[in-house]
Amino acid sequence: MEDSDEEQAVSKLTKRATKIQIDDRDVNEWEQVQSAFFEHYNPLTVSRFRKESKSTTSGSGNNPPPPNLFSDTFCDGTTILCGFAGGTCRTLDVNRLSSEEVVLNAQTTWKHSGLTCLRCSRVSPFTFFSSSTDGTIRLWDVREEARKPSQKFALDEASEAANTKDKPKKKPILQFDVSSSDQLLGAGTELVKEDSYLLFWDVRSGKSLGAYWESHSDDVTAVRFHPHQNHCLATGSTDGLLNVFNLLETAEEDALQYSFNTNSSVDSVHWSNSESTTSSIMTCVTHTNEVQVWDALTGDRIAEINRKLLAETMMRSNPDAVYITSCYNLENSAIGLMTCSLSGGNTRLIELDSEMKPKPRGLFMDQTAVIQTAEYLSKAHRWATFDENGIIKLWHLQSPSPSEKKQKRSKNISSEDKRNKRFKPYNRD
Repeated sequence: MEDSDEEQAVSKLTKRATKIQIDDRDVNEWEQVQSAFFEHYNPLTVSRFRKESKSTTSGSGNNPPPPNLFSDTFCDGTTILCGFAGGTCRTLDVNRLSSEEVVLNAQTTWKHSGLTCLRCSRVSPFTFFSSSTDGTIRLWDVREEARKPSQKFALDEASEAANTKDKPKKKPILQFDVSSSDQLLGAGTELVKEDSYLLFWDVRSGKSLGAYWESHSDDVTAVRFHPHQNHCLATGSTDGLLNVFNLLETAEEDALQYSFNTNSSVDSVHWSNSESTTSSIMTCVTHTNEVQVWDALTGDRIAEINRKLLAETMMRSNPDAVYITSCYNLENSAIGLMTCSLSGGNTRLIELDSEMKPKPRGLFMDQTAVIQTAEYLSKAHRWATFDENGIIKLWHLQSPSPSEKKQKRSKNISSEDKRNKRFKPYNRD
């Protein structure tokens, strides 16, 4: 399969942002924008991918840098896994990232044709999983020089639960996830005939554990295990449903705990990575670049954030230009949204407060290209971004200027005075 064919194959599940001619600008003076977004990120290193030519290994003029479509962070917190539409996968050590080009060749990459999703192991800093439209998930060990998968997960042809005379055996996988202990794999497929499937495997044995096919009626575009509960799984689909399953139940109808109607098409689902093991907050990003927050325990929709509200928070003029790269768990259980403008860059970090209302937080200075995917390196409080031009940037938080330090110190002193006077800035309900 040629790269162009593979790009078409993954177009169903990737919100590949493209810079377009659209009128969008800041609605405030730049000084006001900088003041509202109190975290300013500057690029620490700037690099780019280069696909090595078959005819020559020198220069990159005939090889435009390929955009990175998929990414995940290994559990060591310093190594990032990257994936491209052509099926190429590569690791990046952010501590060794420099301004040199990152070469993609057979010696530095792994290959899974029809690549649709990547996930790093939750317990090992050396293994990762990849899925494909060929209906398989593969487990890779980066220490193996052979660059061949250590294990392959495919549909058990003998399984009566997933295969009948009326159900085709090949089920192209669009999304998958691995549980927090690396015990279970859960995968969602594209619509096959009249059904879309959720497939399950035991990671250790490689054995297929069966499938569900009654809960979604279109492509499954989001699959996420709860960060602390192996049996809890959230899935989303282009049918507009956001489902929550308890995998301890044997039958699909019993396992389905909640089915939320988003009235849209689900692009991604994220669990709040709270220190509480019973956290039940889910954030859903739709293909129309809107955000919904749900409580999987009560079944309530806590918040709905449309593009107009996001544009206002970004201090931008055109809601139609809002693009959400993804949702992230920040420190202190905060939820962050990386947003940008489809007119080109203007990347900004939005934080959802305790009431799930959006507020400005971070600016990525001089970022003019749309970011396709990004990783938040929480231990170092840095970001790694991959934009539409194949550029890799490692961002660090800019130190406040002396005037900003003085202003912050004045605010702290003022707050302390108010506390001494027993002044309550707000009333608790």
